[in-house]
Amino acid sequence: MISSKMPGGFNMTTARNYLTDRYRLQSGRQDSALMLAMKMEPAAIHGSQRDTTALLDDVLTQYAAGS
Repeated sequence: MISSKMPGGFNMTTARNYLTDRYRLQSGRQDSALMLAMKMEPAAIHGSQRDTTALLDDVLTQYAAGS
């Protein structure tokens, strides 16, 4: 999902850094959140990093609700 639906330059490292910096998630929690993100995969490619971080914010909201 990261390589196919996220804008250029937004890769797995960027996603993990965002989850660490914004939510202080460690590696195992990041893995769980990113698995949930795969279930919430957008239909189209995101055009900006802002759209992508908004998606990750939505994922973390869902993740927190289910934890």
